[in-house]
Amino acid sequence: MLNSYHTVSHMSYKLSDHKPVSSLFEIQIYSSPPIPLPVRFLHITSSTKWISNQEEDVHYKFDISPNLEYLPDKWDWIGLYKVEYLPDKWDWIGLYKENFRSIRDQIAYVYIIQGAKMNKDGCSFVTFHNLSLDPGKYRLLYISEKKDTLLGISEVFQVVK
Repeated sequence: MLNSYHTVSHMSYKLSDHKPVSSLFEIQIYSSPPIPLPVRFLHITSSTKWISNQEEDVHYKFDISPNLEYLPDKWDWIGLYKVEYLPDKWDWIGLYKENFRSIRDQIAYVYIIQGAKMNKDGCSFVTFHNLSLDPGKYRLLYISEKKDTLLGISEVFQVVK
């Protein structure tokens, strides 16, 4: 949600090809996605512990609800049809600190197609190799290359030395 409450043109500026404008906005930010996301991270829970400087496999599965259609160019969900999302070679899974503020704040990432393997259950996984991480709380995000769309977010988990 985005509301604009007050817009002002600053006519006192004389050295510009246009007059600057400022505005006061209200933006609603969700602490977690408002609806289920189509990518589910498996085996990542609040009790999960990664060990710094070790390889860690990340298992994930596409799980789109039958009554939702995802429209990446609209950044919205519409209750209409089931769609199958095909991973793009530029989709990626990023590792983030628990309190990240932007999808650009990733500590490490793996592209899906280059690193993905599929197990017997139809779940895919990628491997993060020997990351030197500070102890703390982290989470994983699945990002579609289409407009940097968030398709999955893991629970917070621990990294220990």
